Amino acid sequence: MDDFQSLFKDMSSRPKRKGNVINKAEKKKEKYGILVRVSTDMQVEDGDSIQMQKELAGDIVTKNEGVIHDWYIEEGISASKNRIAQRPELQRLLDDIESGIVTKLVAYKRDRLTRNTGDWLAILEICAKNQCDIIFSASGEAQLFNDPVYGKVFETILGSISEMESANTSMRVRDTMSSLAKSGEWTGGTLPYGYVKNEYDQIEIEGDKVSIVDEIIDLYLSGLGVHSIVKWLNGEQVKTLGRREGGAVKKEAAHKARVTHWTKASVESVLFNPFYAGIIEYSKEGHKAYQKDEDKFVRAKGKHPAMRTVEKQREIYKMREKKALRPARSYNTTFLFSDLIVCGYCGEKYQTRNTTKNGNQYSYYCCSSRQNSSKTATGHHCLNKNYKKNILEDFLIGHLKDYLKQLSFASMSDYLSENMNKQKSGVRKSIEAIEDDLKKLHQDEEKILRLLMDLDLNSPLYTTFKEKYETEYARVLSEVAEKKKAKYEMESSLTEKEDNELSTKRAMEVMKDFTKAIDTASMQKKRMLIDKIINKIVLHADGTCDIELFAPIAAVENPQNNNGGASNNSEDSSNGENLDNSGDSVIINDSFGDPNASIPTPQPVLYRPMFASYGKARAKTSVTFVSKAAYENKVGEKLGLQKLLKPVKDIRQLKKTDMKLNGEMPKIEVDPQTYEVKIDGQMITCEAAEVVPMAQRYFLF
Repeated sequence: MDDFQSLFKDMSSRPKRKGNVINKAEKKKEKYGILVRVSTDMQVEDGDSIQMQKELAGDIVTKNEGVIHDWYIEEGISASKNRIAQRPELQRLLDDIESGIVTKLVAYKRDRLTRNTGDWLAILEICAKNQCDIIFSASGEAQLFNDPVYGKVFETILGSISEMESANTSMRVRDTMSSLAKSGEWTGGTLPYGYVKNEYDQIEIEGDKVSIVDEIIDLYLSGLGVHSIVKWLNGEQVKTLGRREGGAVKKEAAHKARVTHWTKASVESVLFNPFYAGIIEYSKEGHKAYQKDEDKFVRAKGKHPAMRTVEKQREIYKMREKKALRPARSYNTTFLFSDLIVCGYCGEKYQTRNTTKNGNQYSYYCCSSRQNSSKTATGHHCLNKNYKKNILEDFLIGHLKDYLKQLSFASMSDYLSENMNKQKSGVRKSIEAIEDDLKKLHQDEEKILRLLMDLDLNSPLYTTFKEKYETEYARVLSEVAEKKKAKYEMESSLTEKEDNELSTKRAMEVMKDFTKAIDTASMQKKRMLIDKIINKIVLHADGTCDIELFAPIAAVENPQNNNGGASNNSEDSSNGENLDNSGDSVIINDSFGDPNASIPTPQPVLYRPMFASYGKARAKTSVTFVSKAAYENKVGEKLGLQKLLKPVKDIRQLKKTDMKLNGEMPKIEVDPQTYEVKIDGQMITCEAAEVVPMAQRYFLF
C-alpha cells in the first residue's frame, strides 16, 4: 500500500508548472470556425453586414486567445429557403467540425446558422457529438443552453421561434408584394431585358434593346425553336438560317451572378413574360415558373410602358401551345405497334425490320430471340413466327375496332365517376381522422413539456417523474411521426387516384373516336392514338394474341356487360380477365359461427355462404365457361344469362397432370380385412382426436 501511495508523491510525470499555473506556452489553442451570412443587401443597412459580423467574431477569438481556422462566408443565402445540403459553406464548416479541425463555432445569432428547426437540431447534434462549442457574437443573443435536462427542449423552442419569425416575415412580404401587384406596381427584383430604372426610380424602355426583342419574337413566330434562337443570338451557326449577320448580341449582366451570353431561360423570359405586354404578374406561393394553379397568381395592368401588345403576347402563347403538340421523335416510324408487341413463347420483345429484295422493300415484325439468341433470357432461338407488317397491323386494328364498338362509354364514365368518388371520399375521411389525431398528440406534447418545465429539482421524486415524462414524450413523438407518415401515404394515394381517374377519362375519350380517327389520321397520329389505349400485345405461337389495354381501363371496362364482353384473346381483343367488374371486393363464403348467436364467433364455426351468395350478387361474382361456338353465337343474350361468360379452348388435350395442386396419381391400396390404407406402399395413419368441439366434459348432476 505504501508503494502505491508513493506513486502519487512523485510528480515528475505531471505537466511542469510555474507556481500553481500551467505554462501558457504548453496550452493548446482552440481553432475557431466563423460563419458569416447575409441573405439580402438590405441587411447591410440594418446592421447585419459581413464586416460587422467579422469584427465581432474576431474580438471573441482574440479575447479567448484562439486561432481562426477559416471564414465561412455566405452572401445572399436564405436560411429559411435553403437546407444544409444546399449551403456549401455551412456544409464545409460542419465537415471540418466532424473531422476535429474546428473546435469552436462562432456565429452572429442563431438565425445566421439556420431558420429551420430540423437543421438547427442537426447542427446541435453534430457539435455535441464532436465536442464543438457554439458561441454567438451578438450582444443581445442568449448563449447556448447546455443544461442536460432542459437544454434540448429549450433550444428546440428557440429554433421553432426563429423558424416562425421567418415564416411570418415571408407571409408579410407576400401580402405586401400581392398588394403592389394588384395596384400595377413592380414587385422588385431584376428587371426584364430591355427595361431600366431612371434617376426618378421609374421604369423605362431601353431604346436600343427594342429591336432585339422584336427580332426574338419574329424568329419564334416564324417557327424557330428556343434553342435555335439562343444559338442565333450568340452568333452560332443555325441550320436553317446560317449565322447572324451582325454577329452575337451582347447581353449585359444584371449583376455579377448573371452570365453575359444568351441562354434558354433568358430567351424564354423575353418571349413568355407578360411584363413586356404591360402586365404585372406575381405568384403568391412559390416561383411563378412552377406554379400551375391560376388562383395563386395576381395579375394587373402595370404602370410601366409596354414593349408589345396583348394581342402579340396571345399570339406567342398560341405558338407555344402549337409547338407543345408536336409528336415525339419515337413516333417517326412507319410501324404502328413497335415497342408494344411481346412474344408469348419466349417473353422477348418483337423488333421491327425492313428488308429489300429485287428492288422491293418488305417490312416485318420479328421476335428478337429469333435473330440473336445469345442476348435473350431464354438463350435459344424462338419458335414463334415472323409477321408481315401490313397483315399484322390490319389484323390488330380490325379486332381492336370490333372490341371498342361493344363498349358502353356512357356506362363506363358513370361507373368511373361514382367509384372514384367513393374511393376519394374514403381517403379524405382517413386524412381528416389522422389530422384530428395529430391535433390531440400535439396537445399531449405541449402538456408533457409543461410538466417537465414545472418539475422541482429538489423533489425526491424528481428522477422518477422526469423518466416517466420523458418516456411518455418519446412515445408521443413516435406516434406523431407515424401519423405524419400515414397522412403522407394517404395524400399520395389520393393524388394517385385523381391522376388515374384523369388518365382513364382521357383514354376513354380517345377510344370513343378511335374507330373513325384511325382510318383518316396520319401515320404519326395513328401511332399516338394506339399508344394512348394499348399497353401491351402478346403474340402466341399458335397465331392468337392477347391485347392489354391501358391499365386503368381494366377497372371500368363495360361494368354492365351481361355476357362478359370480350375475352382475353385475339378473337375478342380484350384487356384482361377481370372476374369482378364491380371494382369492389365482396365475400362469397367465409368461416362463421352459430347463426343464432348474438356474436359471430360461437361454435360451431363452419364455412357458410355470405352476402355475395344471394340475390343478383351470385351472377356478378361467378363465371360460366361455354364453348367457343356458343360464345360467338352470343348464347348469353339469347338465353338471358346474367353470369359472366368465358369461352374455353384447348380443353380436349388437358390431363390429370395439368391440374394445379392436384396432379398426383399415386397407387392406392385398401385392405378389406384391416381397413389399412397404403399410398405408393406407405401406410397412412391418423391420430385419434384428443379434444372434440362442443363435447360434454363434465356431468354436474
